[in-house]
Amino acid sequence: MIRIRNIIWILLLVSTFAVAQVKVYVRIASDINEGDSFYMQVVCENANSYPRVDSSQFSEFDPVFAGNSMNSSTTQDSSGRLVQIREVTGKWVLAAGKAGTYTIKSLDVYVDGNKYQTEPVTFTVKKADIAGDYKLIVNSSSKEFYIGQPIALTFKWYLPDNDIRNLEFIVPDLSDESKFRMGPLSPSADGTTKSGEIPPFGDMNYALTKGVRDGSACTVLNFDQYLIAHEPGSYEIAPRVKCLLPSGTRGSGLFMQKEYKPFQEAAESITVNAKPIPEQGKPNDFYGLVGSSYFISTELVNAPDTITVGTPLTLKITVAGNNGFLEDVKMPDLSFMTGSFKIPSDYSAPDRKKDCVVFTQTIRPTKSSDDGLVEIPPIPLSYFNFLDEKYLTEKSEPISIQVEAARKIVEADVRSAVNIEAAQPGGSELERTEHKIAANHFGDELLVNTTFSVSDCFRSTGWLVAMGLPTILLVFSIASTVFGSKDPEKLALKQAGKAFGKAAAGLSRLNEADVDNYLAGLNDILRQYVADKLKHKAQSLTGQDCLELLAAAGVTPDNAQRFKTVVELFEHSRYAGTTASGLPAKQDILELLKAVNKEVTKVKKNR
Repeated sequence: MIRIRNIIWILLLVSTFAVAQVKVYVRIASDINEGDSFYMQVVCENANSYPRVDSSQFSEFDPVFAGNSMNSSTTQDSSGRLVQIREVTGKWVLAAGKAGTYTIKSLDVYVDGNKYQTEPVTFTVKKADIAGDYKLIVNSSSKEFYIGQPIALTFKWYLPDNDIRNLEFIVPDLSDESKFRMGPLSPSADGTTKSGEIPPFGDMNYALTKGVRDGSACTVLNFDQYLIAHEPGSYEIAPRVKCLLPSGTRGSGLFMQKEYKPFQEAAESITVNAKPIPEQGKPNDFYGLVGSSYFISTELVNAPDTITVGTPLTLKITVAGNNGFLEDVKMPDLSFMTGSFKIPSDYSAPDRKKDCVVFTQTIRPTKSSDDGLVEIPPIPLSYFNFLDEKYLTEKSEPISIQVEAARKIVEADVRSAVNIEAAQPGGSELERTEHKIAANHFGDELLVNTTFSVSDCFRSTGWLVAMGLPTILLVFSIASTVFGSKDPEKLALKQAGKAFGKAAAGLSRLNEADVDNYLAGLNDILRQYVADKLKHKAQSLTGQDCLELLAAAGVTPDNAQRFKTVVELFEHSRYAGTTASGLPAKQDILELLKAVNKEVTKVKKNR
């Protein structure tokens, strides 16, 4: 009877849980403003695998895949039965266009080996209002230029009100780093120069000036960016600015608070044309330098007046000019000097300063001449001058050095140098110690019986360790391989758990006084943290990649944006230079890491 009762209870319990059908649909944010990025989710209820969706079905919204997630919950249906719901979700970041109504058509979704279709989803993009005359004007120093030639983009934003939040400039046409490179320039306008955060350009200098527009006094925010095109073509640049501006107040007295609404302003678009550099007249040593002027000079560092053949010399090569745009300058090819000098294939990393690039190379003369003079020949540097539209070659000045042939050293030279006397048989064990000569044994006492004996090996502790240790290590290695965890998922989870500690330890070793290495170290540490925590490869991660991955992992937009900015500081510093006063403190970076790690860990636990 008890067994029958138990079976009945089990059947009743099982019957309370309904087996739900797989349901597939699209979920989109409800509040979308013009120019915003927003999430679209393809949700598969009660599915066991992640959905496969061809993003070309909604390519007009510039989709970027933001990862998959899985959540489970229990709810009651209309009849009161408990229903277990598992949500398997694929996420994409979409870009909203201009204000209007849009539809994502029915999508083909493949999950658990079956094909499903979603219902079409319609959403509305609202136009961002503008309070007052917040005019954005962007000009280009040149509308037509050559690839590799830097041009200046000048941003002027007229501000009737200085109370601005969530400021962000957007230049979508230039977001492809394979086609363009951008970086900050010093503000062109006179006025109060400040340093601050201007997304997506990061922490940079800008100028605030007083101005007048349409008869009304206003503040003008000025900053300049340089632009270098990598590929030829015609491009339309349409910058815009987004922010939150005050729209009114709520409450009264001590509880009065300002209300903010999203606003957006677009500048008139600029069409620029990047031209390929000509092939005619291109020098053999040309490797892509484009500019207005370059200068190259050489000098020997701490070289004596006279040297012998084979003596190493330190040659310093300095390249300057082109208004400081020297990022593309490479080490000159010195192979043409191998007739008179030995040139190592490797060289030290260049010292890239604000107005020049310094290369250091060791060279050794391999021959002399009748008069002893050997010349370090002029070193050429070829570039395309976009002003004159022709190729030019600059050369360093030659350097003459006095080189003597190396004299052969014979036995007599050695004896005279140390005043060695012939050692006599039967002499003392150590002779001529003042010359550090451990002299000199003669006769049969030098002969030692070296016959190998296995029994002697087993009586020798040294031999037992030498023979036994490799065997022990081999057995330990095999055991670790056989019995150790091979599950990639477990290894990834273990790595993710150590990500914060690894990043914090690396951060503690950085030296803030060494600006370049400090920024490079921050870049490596933060990208490696994202790679370890979210199972990606650090080498391919950009600042934008980190932002999108962290946002998809549940990090707040503010922290994700701050993380991206720090990652990109190193790249920005390579073009504009960064002073110690503008560096983020290690403690601030550690606090940001703690906040991001806490948010990511919290979301993972909830899932």
